[in-house]
Order: sequence, then C-alpha cells, then structure tokens
Amino acid sequence: MKLGICVFFVLIANTILAQETPRVVLNGKINANSMDLEGVYVINLKTEKSTITEKDGYFSITATPGDTLLFSAIQLKENRVVLEP
Repeated sequence: MKLGICVFFVLIANTILAQETPRVVLNGKINANSMDLEGVYVINLKTEKSTITEKDGYFSITATPGDTLLFSAIQLKENRVVLEP
C-alpha cells in the first residue's frame, strides 16, 4: 500500500514538473539591404529545428519566448535573436 502511494506521488510530481510553455508557430520576414533573401537558414537553437526562408524573406518556425533564433546565409552576416514575450 505504501509503495503504491509513493509511486502515485512520483508520477504526479513528474507530470507537474514536466509541464513547459507550449510552442507556437512564429511567422516572420527578414529585412536586409540585399536583393536575395531566399534561402536564409533560420535555426531555433533551443529545439534545433530549422527552416529556410522563402521568396522575399518570409519564414515560419516553432518557438516560444526565451528561445534563440539564428539567421545564417552566405550573403548575410550571422545574427542571433532572443525571443522576448
């Protein structure tokens, strides 16, 4: 009986502590003094998910406040942006 109660509390504690902020899809656009904004890598350094920009620099990636996005391309200087609420 005591073992069952201990297991129950461990499972409940694990469920409560495992909660994290839900990720949402972030839609954005890169603005730069460059004609070619297609093919810029956008990487979420926390989740290691990545995407590549479309024509005119548009992109979509899952993220949450506190994540860091890395923007990288041959024609542009690498840039890191921390997402704030």
